[in-house]
Amino acid sequence: MVEAITNMKTFMNTSKSYFPILTSTLFVSLVGLIISTNAIASSSNLSQAQTKDAKTETGLGQPISFVSTDWNGDGLEDMAFLITSAPREPKATLLIYLSEAPDRLRLAIRKENIVWHGSMYGNEAKLSLNDQGSLVISSQNEAIGRGRWNQKITAMYQDGAFIVAGYTYNYRDTLNLAAGGTCDVNFLTRRGIRNNNPFRIDRALINLVDWTESSIPTECKY
Repeated sequence: MVEAITNMKTFMNTSKSYFPILTSTLFVSLVGLIISTNAIASSSNLSQAQTKDAKTETGLGQPISFVSTDWNGDGLEDMAFLITSAPREPKATLLIYLSEAPDRLRLAIRKENIVWHGSMYGNEAKLSLNDQGSLVISSQNEAIGRGRWNQKITAMYQDGAFIVAGYTYNYRDTLNLAAGGTCDVNFLTRRGIRNNNPFRIDRALINLVDWTESSIPTECKY
């Protein structure tokens, strides 16, 4: 079992640059190996804060993006996946697995419909890691219509939970160059900037599992 998970991590790490050309069937099968193996613990023992809006694993959507790092500081790799949500629904679901032992992962977060995801190039959602190792969930529309935008949600692992630490949004109108703008918020410092104008927010930190579109500061809505 340890060998299976090690081989999976090696495959994922060496396949990142070739991710766009992987077939969905192959990748779903490989991801399914992680989720279906006995090395994955049941999510029933997760804390209430981390399992809010979570559902029991019953199947997989199509793969979108993958990252791995050591968030919980135990020297073992943790993993995050984006998969498509319900069929024909242009949304992405986030899965985060944390290591508990060399041969054991547990589902820490399943967040349905966390961001918009389109099937065309320029509309895909993706995961990445910033310089501090925090998870960055990106979504965009750079392909359809006059309203083009991109969004980043940054979540840091802190005290056993993933906290939304930052939010960035950029918008432009391809037919009206005077429209649109940029917005960036640091929820840790409660400071933000919209179109080069600073502002402050007064709110408690938000767990990633509690994040919704209504969590976006009004200053970042165009």
